[in-house]
Order: sequence, then C-alpha cells, then structure tokens
Amino acid sequence: DMAPYKFVSKVARGEVINQHGDGTTRRDYTYIDDIVSGVVAAINHVSTLTPGTHTVYNLGNGTPILLSDFIATVESVVGKKAIINVVPEKMGDVKLTNADISKARNELGYSAKTNVENGIRKLWE
Repeated sequence: DMAPYKFVSKVARGEVINQHGDGTTRRDYTYIDDIVSGVVAAINHVSTLTPGTHTVYNLGNGTPILLSDFIATVESVVGKKAIINVVPEKMGDVKLTNADISKARNELGYSAKTNVENGIRKLWE
C-alpha cells in the first residue's frame, strides 16, 4: 500500500491529501521489516513440512487504525498539519482491513513489531 508514502510526502510538501469518506475507515498497515521477518519464518518452517505439502500464512500487523488517526500520526511525525480534501468514499472500498495473523503467530511465532507511529517515523527518517 502506497498510502503511507503518499501521505507523508504530501504533508511534508504542504500538498493536499484526499481523504476518502469521513475518516472512519480502518486499515491494517504493516511495516515492511515485519513482513520480511514473517516471510523468512515461513521459509524456515517449510523445511519442517512433509515433502509435497504446503500451507498459507496471512502476514500483517493485526491492529487496524482509523484513517483520521493515521493522518493525525503523519501530522505528528512530520510536524505539519495536513491539508485535507474530503472526497466521497471509493465505490467498492471496504470499511475495514484486518489481517488474521493467528496461524502465523501459532506456527511461526510471527508478530509485527512495528506499530504505525514507529513505521511512519522510520519512513520519515
């Protein structure tokens, strides 16, 4: 998802960001380092499976954040107020994305280590 990069860049440059809807949609943002650690754990786990078998893991953060809170976090990290253009929600857009990481947690010991604020901070740096 490119939203974190787009929002941080536009807020930093004083450009308008489009907020689709009233800010109550929630997304499960995951920092790339957490995905990489999950993929590595899954690769390592493959060697323990019976040859010819496979499994699928859902990797993510598991902690959705409101769009309005996400924007506020970007503002806090960047140190600038966002210029927000509220536009209608996109047709077909879902209200919530939330990764169910229970299988990855149980079988791989996976959990995301980077919360949204720290991920935005790392992106900003």
